Amino acid sequence: MDGPNTYIKRLPVIPAYVLLIFGIFLFSSFTAQAESLTPLQKQAVERIIHNYLLDKPELIVKAMEKLREREQAEQDNKTKNLLREYSDRIYHHPMSPYTGNKNGDVTLVEFFDYQCGYCKQVTGSIITLLKNDQKVRVVWKELPILGKTSMIAATAAMAAKKQNKYLDFHIALMKNRGALNLPSIMKIAKSVGINIAKLEKDMTDPAIHTYLKNTIKLAQKLGIKGTPGFIIGEQIVPGAASLKQLEKFVKTERNRKK
Repeated sequence: MDGPNTYIKRLPVIPAYVLLIFGIFLFSSFTAQAESLTPLQKQAVERIIHNYLLDKPELIVKAMEKLREREQAEQDNKTKNLLREYSDRIYHHPMSPYTGNKNGDVTLVEFFDYQCGYCKQVTGSIITLLKNDQKVRVVWKELPILGKTSMIAATAAMAAKKQNKYLDFHIALMKNRGALNLPSIMKIAKSVGINIAKLEKDMTDPAIHTYLKNTIKLAQKLGIKGTPGFIIGEQIVPGAASLKQLEKFVKTERNRKK
């Protein structure tokens, strides 16, 4: 899985015209302060720069790598600032369901959609992580972005929380391989022992709808555009993650906090 700190390791062959563009750029910067050059002198300087870059294309490679490093550093800094700014809403929102150690030393946050195939794949890994590591806390963030049915499922899951059935219902929804709709969602709820009459009533709670809308807005502010999306420590990690990758994230964050 590509994380936010993944870099391009193989650079493409740089065509001569690209080098020429860089040369012209360098020449333009030079001539901005050397307007007294004659046309022939300018052509000579341009030719020298062009030939030099052709002979030493590694200079362009180094420049491109430096630019990427600078852009990555800027993005990392922006991410850290956003995570600090919205820390309470991310980790400690009173309506956000969580599983694991309430006082765990590492918190993993997942943004997900019940109709997301990759979210279904990663659920088993998260549950295994919780079983294997008693110091981890997982915060579940409903992000119903795949249509009306996703919103219904997320609303039902949040309502199931009022019956202390959130995790059971969450896992059952993620294990479902058929199409989700209102009848199938209710059938799944009943299968895990949820009182359907109470569930339907609780699903009308305005606070749930406000919470889900605000969670979508939060994801947008954080730059999370798809599911699943993870937050751990100072990182926002997009895409599905294996158990091994999740364990690595936890270990890295645990070491960072020492």
